[in-house]
Amino acid sequence: MFEITFASKSYTLKLNEPAKIASLISPESCRFAITLDTINGHLPQGLSFSNGDITGTPTSLGTSSFNVYMASIDGYEKPIPMVAPRSGTITITVVP
Repeated sequence: MFEITFASKSYTLKLNEPAKIASLISPESCRFAITLDTINGHLPQGLSFSNGDITGTPTSLGTSSFNVYMASIDGYEKPIPMVAPRSGTITITVVP
């Protein structure tokens, strides 16, 4: 069974500073075969998914809350995101 989690449910990042939020993916062998996306919200501007982690440089202030789910594995897309394995709610706040 596939599972994605993050060490914390809440993160604070600094505006215009590079960031990386590592995920815990099980089984780890899926890390490079999956495509992740958000549901019930969105990543802050400037951040994206890279090999299961959230990376980038936040470019706007504010708070974003969302769930992360597996959108595809090896190119096969899940037809309904609601049934795909997903994380709990993650909150990222970008501060000056």
